[in-house]
Amino acid sequence: MDIPLYVLLVEDSSAHALLIVRALQHGGYDVTWERVDTAAAMQAALADKRWDIVISDYAMPNFDGLAALRLLQQSGLEVPFLLVSGQVGQELAVEIMRKGAHDFVRKDQLERLAAVVRRELDKSTARRARRQAEEALRQQQDFVARLIETSPVGLVVVNRQGQIAFANQYAESILGLPQAEITRRSYNAPEWRITDYEGRPVPERELPFRRVIENGEPVHNLCHAIEWPDGRRVLLSIHAAPLLDRDGHCDGIVATMQDVSWQVHLERELRESEQKFRQIVEGLPLGMHLYQLEADGRLVLIGANPAADEILGVDHEPFLGQTIEQAFPGLVDTAVPASYRRVAEGANRWQVEQIFYEQGEISGTYQVHAFQIAEGRMAAVFRDITAQKRMQQTLQRSLDETARGQRMLLALGQVAQSVQLARSPAEVYQSIGQGISKLGYDAVVLKPSGRQLNLVYLSYDQKPIRLAEKLTGLSIEGLSLTPSSDGIHQHILNEAREAIWFPDATAPLADALPRPLRPLVDQIAQLVGLRQAIYAPLRVGEELRGLLVIAGKDLLESDVPAVTAFANQAAIALENARLYTELQAQMKALKRTQAQLVQSAKLAAVGKLAAGVAHELNNPLTSVLGFAEMLLQEVQMDAVHQQDLQAIISEGRRARDIVRNLLNFARQTQPQLENVDVNELLRQTLSVVRHYVEKSGVQIETNYAPDMGLIWVDGGQLKQVFLDLISNAVQAMSNGGKLRLRTRQVARELAVSVEDTGCGIEPADLEHIFEPFFTTRVEATGLGLSVSLGIVQAHGGRITVESEPGRGSTFTVWLPLEEGPAGDHHP
Repeated sequence: MDIPLYVLLVEDSSAHALLIVRALQHGGYDVTWERVDTAAAMQAALADKRWDIVISDYAMPNFDGLAALRLLQQSGLEVPFLLVSGQVGQELAVEIMRKGAHDFVRKDQLERLAAVVRRELDKSTARRARRQAEEALRQQQDFVARLIETSPVGLVVVNRQGQIAFANQYAESILGLPQAEITRRSYNAPEWRITDYEGRPVPERELPFRRVIENGEPVHNLCHAIEWPDGRRVLLSIHAAPLLDRDGHCDGIVATMQDVSWQVHLERELRESEQKFRQIVEGLPLGMHLYQLEADGRLVLIGANPAADEILGVDHEPFLGQTIEQAFPGLVDTAVPASYRRVAEGANRWQVEQIFYEQGEISGTYQVHAFQIAEGRMAAVFRDITAQKRMQQTLQRSLDETARGQRMLLALGQVAQSVQLARSPAEVYQSIGQGISKLGYDAVVLKPSGRQLNLVYLSYDQKPIRLAEKLTGLSIEGLSLTPSSDGIHQHILNEAREAIWFPDATAPLADALPRPLRPLVDQIAQLVGLRQAIYAPLRVGEELRGLLVIAGKDLLESDVPAVTAFANQAAIALENARLYTELQAQMKALKRTQAQLVQSAKLAAVGKLAAGVAHELNNPLTSVLGFAEMLLQEVQMDAVHQQDLQAIISEGRRARDIVRNLLNFARQTQPQLENVDVNELLRQTLSVVRHYVEKSGVQIETNYAPDMGLIWVDGGQLKQVFLDLISNAVQAMSNGGKLRLRTRQVARELAVSVEDTGCGIEPADLEHIFEPFFTTRVEATGLGLSVSLGIVQAHGGRITVESEPGRGSTFTVWLPLEEGPAGDHHP
């Protein structure tokens, strides 16, 4: 396999450039190359692409090899540069290589070029690898240096003579060493006084340096303090280990140290705070329990303050030493024990606003805060909020009722705004139901149709609805209700002008069910969660447009005015949507009429143009065909010339057919009417093209309606229509398919359908297919469908099209049926 090679050629001769490329290809390279011969072109090429090598001529009219070399060097790209020239001597070539060129090849020795390129590419790869390795080593060394310098632990190296040879920044800060330059060696260390944490001097034999040097073993976690003459004191935690040379001999020690002064002080403060904590706990007016998490996972009560005894009304002494589950059995099935354990393990504090507890002598609602006080130990502070919660609940119920009323007024107004935006009655019904559902209520919207109410929206949860369907044997989809003449719904539909509140919605539900199912009303209401309901008729004047049912658990009779106002606005929106829909339908009908008028005008204009063009072309075509046929009959010629003449005649006849179609389209002659059996006409048409259809890999299916009788039409013209439709269908199935021919009578029309399973017609093309000269096929004239439409319209009929891209098309010819002279049907 050839090796890919990207070459930038600096060469003024395209022929020489091609010779260089051929030499590289013969050398086993797959060459991608570009030729430049000016400095500007070379700069653009270097900036635009990545090149493996640059090969340059030396002398060019507007450029030279040295300038090309300087441009490559100025670009900073590390690409090999080869000089290929027939005009440069050995000395000049050596001078150019001294200035940076990698090698020189004479143009009469291009057989060497591939080997030289391969060698220079290998050298370039080696240079890049070496630079990458050097850069990686430099980065690694820099990383280690930065890691040591920025370490949050002090690092010190001491030689065998006890002199500090190295200290990082943190060690300098801890030990008070002077800031050394670059290497940090040969510190003039101050005189320290080394003690333990309590201030007692440490014997020299116990110092880290002596212990490691003499024993050759590392030491860990030595707790020493360093005191300076000025009184400063630092508490250190020290780890030290021998520093071995390559032969394994101890060359000194390396030590890490950390300032733990704050930790030691913190521990002392913690011990003092524990004493204070005990005093606070004893006098705290809040109840407090102390727990210890044992290794086996048991959470044991280890203490309780006097306030805990008073708040809970028990003596905690018998509970001490018991697990939380044993001391307070009522908490076993709650989240409290697990939450306390997580807090004791170090999780964030746990807070709960309300815990109701009742067990034995203890009963009430409590607010609890749990927090860790030491590793594996936690405290729970609590207070009795029973009375407070009762007051809050009473106040909250009052606030909820007020807020619910305000929410209903505001929300129904917002729903009404969205309903007004709907543009069709269906959208209005949907907006009403969805808007009510967003308020948190269940919504049912019914549309009147005669004496029935048809369901158009239902927001109840699907699961209970399916259970109710199974219970009643009814299906909710397409549900229609027929209210009884003396029932609740009939009263609402005939007389009610305002919404009606039902504190128990089972009564109207029973009225909506068929009588055999009414005993099931309580079960259905329980399944769907039916409580209160408001029924609101959607009425415009005396005309009912719909019925809205709002169901929920907190509906009140005071909600009726707001719902009534909303129902009136929704009814107006329904009326507006109905009027808008009718207006849109009228506008669409008007547009269709305008489009038909425009199409008729187009056909008339094209017809006039076609007549003129056809007459002008007919005479010369007749002459061409006549002379060609005469030559074919009278002149002796070889097979090749005879075949050429046949092609002239064939194409001339094709052009003559196009002219005839144009004349037929232009004249729109009146059909020659006769009694015709359309089924037989289709059979005759199919017999003519059957071989062509089957040769194209298309299967034929026919479905002719029996007993259709005769109709009064021009059979020849209809054959032309059917032939054109069949031909189009076959051409649409280039990879084979099915051609289906079908006849039927629909009302007072006879329909002939030609269906294919071909490529179909794009939606954008459908409105143009009957226009003259419009076609999507290169070899077609675009007149066939225009002529066919003219023939069918002359018979008082029409052609309809149904098509789906990728699935096929169906063209249907519709002919009106009337009584003919012989008593048969005719258009």
